[in-house]
Amino acid sequence: MIPDFDPELVEMFVEDVPERIEQIESAVQAGDREALARFGHQLKGAAAGFGFPKITEAAAVVERACKDGGTDDAAVVIATRELLRLLNEALDFGSSAQAA
Repeated sequence: MIPDFDPELVEMFVEDVPERIEQIESAVQAGDREALARFGHQLKGAAAGFGFPKITEAAAVVERACKDGGTDDAAVVIATRELLRLLNEALDFGSSAQAA
């Protein structure tokens, strides 16, 4: 998932992941696409800055799906599930990197 990772950068990014997951899940439960698009946008920038290209792209897809008319619920759900999967993967990766 992370081609050339710096353990310190991974740790800095991963420490915010649980809060980001909670924010995304809350926005989904509330049906708040505006908030979901905003979280996608913020996460896109953060993930890019810390070297997480897959999360960057998934966050961009969530942002676009939420902003593109907002009529395709399936696109938003699929994009959000993928983003959450990648965030959980990063969390697992960060935990294993800290343990090593």
